Amino acid sequence: MANGQLIQVSENAKLELKAEGGLSVTDGSSVPLWQTNPGQCCAESAALLENGNLVVLGKDKKVAWQSFDSPTNNLLPEQQLRTQGNPSLGYMRLISQSGAYQLVLNKHVLNNNACQPDRSLKFPAVMNLSSQGVLSFYDATGKSWASGSMSSQDYALDYDDANVLRRLTLDDDGNLRIYSFGPKNKSGSWSVVWQAVMLECDIFGTCGPFALCTYRPTKICSCPPGFHRVDPNDESKGCDYDIPLGACQNSPNSVKLVQVNRADYYFNDYNFDSSIKSLEKCKDTCMQDCKCLAAAYKYDGTGLCFLKGNSNKLYNGKQTLNEMNMVFMKLSSLDTSAADDQHDPFLADANATVSDQAMPKINKRTVYLSRHLQSIILSVAIVEFGLFATGAAIVAAVWKKTSRKKWEEMTAEIEGLPTKFTYRQLQDATDNFRDELGSGGFGSVYRGNIPEKGGIVAVKKITTVNQAKKQFKAEVSTIGRVHHVNLVRLLGYCAEGDHHLLVYEFMPNGSLDHHLSASSSFAASQEIFSTWETRHSIALGIAKGLTYLHEKCGERIVHCDIKPQNVLLNESFRPKVSDFGLARMMTKESMSITTVQGTRGYLAPEWLESQSITPKADVYSFGMLLLDILGGKRKALMELGSGDREYENAPLPPPREWYFPIYAFHKYMTSELESVADPNLASGSVDWEQFETALKIALSCIHQDPGSRPAMSRVVQILEGKAEAPPPPFPDAGENDLFVALQTSTIC
Repeated sequence: MANGQLIQVSENAKLELKAEGGLSVTDGSSVPLWQTNPGQCCAESAALLENGNLVVLGKDKKVAWQSFDSPTNNLLPEQQLRTQGNPSLGYMRLISQSGAYQLVLNKHVLNNNACQPDRSLKFPAVMNLSSQGVLSFYDATGKSWASGSMSSQDYALDYDDANVLRRLTLDDDGNLRIYSFGPKNKSGSWSVVWQAVMLECDIFGTCGPFALCTYRPTKICSCPPGFHRVDPNDESKGCDYDIPLGACQNSPNSVKLVQVNRADYYFNDYNFDSSIKSLEKCKDTCMQDCKCLAAAYKYDGTGLCFLKGNSNKLYNGKQTLNEMNMVFMKLSSLDTSAADDQHDPFLADANATVSDQAMPKINKRTVYLSRHLQSIILSVAIVEFGLFATGAAIVAAVWKKTSRKKWEEMTAEIEGLPTKFTYRQLQDATDNFRDELGSGGFGSVYRGNIPEKGGIVAVKKITTVNQAKKQFKAEVSTIGRVHHVNLVRLLGYCAEGDHHLLVYEFMPNGSLDHHLSASSSFAASQEIFSTWETRHSIALGIAKGLTYLHEKCGERIVHCDIKPQNVLLNESFRPKVSDFGLARMMTKESMSITTVQGTRGYLAPEWLESQSITPKADVYSFGMLLLDILGGKRKALMELGSGDREYENAPLPPPREWYFPIYAFHKYMTSELESVADPNLASGSVDWEQFETALKIALSCIHQDPGSRPAMSRVVQILEGKAEAPPPPFPDAGENDLFVALQTSTIC
């Protein structure tokens, strides 16, 4: 790459330092294929530094020119991609080899909105890749910055390995990736150790204009009805109308709408009117508006209508099982090839809340079976019991077979799934599930060995029949689309008949719960866990993982079950949040869940008060978890000892038993932090100022009012020392009664 273009040279090509101070590349001709700015004066030498920077030095030994100032599609360690000081010089860019994508650093635009026709990602002033594989973003003042799917710092999978070479590349598919090469690369090629976008369909414009991106199970691009592919050999060029719309006449006779189910064109909205709740009104509004190329109608119960068409093309089309939209594409009324009915390649969603006329079509085989199931039941009801039992058994067997087939078809369409294993493969990998690592409400976890996944893995076998399918799909569709150093990685899955298994990266230090309980299984590592530095690092890592889920995914995710058992620790005690079986993706600011979910002792009050659930429910659970990290796994109700007589003069009446957070609050008020600290925590290692800050933020997180709890991103800033912790709220006696009732309930 040179000057943003890919050049090819022969073995006779030469790189020369000209007398006037410029570098040039020639290949058998006096006309240079590439050169630096001509006319640079007084250069004395050129050198290729160990970090990959090609520099021209002047006689004063200062850098007159360097390749790091002219990035192409790669960013090397120690190279900073930064905004030009003079805005008139334009943006600094990484440009993919094909030129189809560019990453832009814009001094004045502090967002990473990928919704531009030029397919550009915009970032603030500085981006830096360290030699350790840490990608950092800073604004013009030097403060860290985060937005979208990236945090202020993103880590390569091997970021703590100092023996590898690294590069950051904007690839031709539009994704930003970190590649590494080192002694462990047995293939002899560069390996991807981080990428900005985990799911291919989430890359803006990946299928080109008007096209729909989907997974079956790998990514494919297709055209909606009434459109054809521009280039059959290049799906990135997208689709175009079979018959152009022509001049808009605002007449229903000149255009028509064709329905496409489970689809949307993201970032193309030009109008949203919350008063439009009728499907017919949504369609009619688009038909009467010249700017409207399509209308999207949500059938998730909200009935919201979005008009699409902020340019003459629609980009970023997606069609997946998770989409709760119908899109009505505007076509010329002269187009008779595109029927006015529904286009849906997936099984129908029977829970949609619009009329039957507008509903996605139900699989005909399922409808046929459902109708005949009713007929069979009515028929056998009038014959002898024995015949009824026989008939019912036959119907049940047929229904089970169809239901299983439907389930397997559905799992084959889950977005971005990792490797799919057979049950036999995982049975062999775990030696017939011999070595159990632990068990929970939905099944057990076993040690396995899969060489192609790096060796030792953890295999989760879901055994609870009634919840297996729901929990399996929730976990795979949630964690399969997220990627963060503090979230456990899903390596693969198995969905074969009644067998549902998940394959995770192996965490040699087990769960946080084992260490808080001083389990004998991890006695050798207790000395490390007993240091304040380790515990503070664990708390910060969990907070960062939750921040990613709540604020930096394409769709916000609420974990719903944060507790010590669901935090795993790797060999260096880096925490990773796990077990996403109860997680929920949020398409709105809040969601209503009728069934209480979570674990006693970590449930937010709103779970039992019929309030809408938001990410602040996870914040509450984190606050309780942080108290565990600070104080050890204390009993929820603590009996007062002889040394607690001072509570007779405390603002709260001294009950025989105290709820631990209130006990911790009063110890904080009397500056007796050591009474709160875990007895297993080495007191000599504790930074008591950090301990007090962590205690204050933990108590703020468990505020009864969700709106008064801090966001997890704020928690990260406070734990990192970049912001002040607020004074903790004072719990009154009424709250104590609520807490005791909540945490001692039988809900699990």
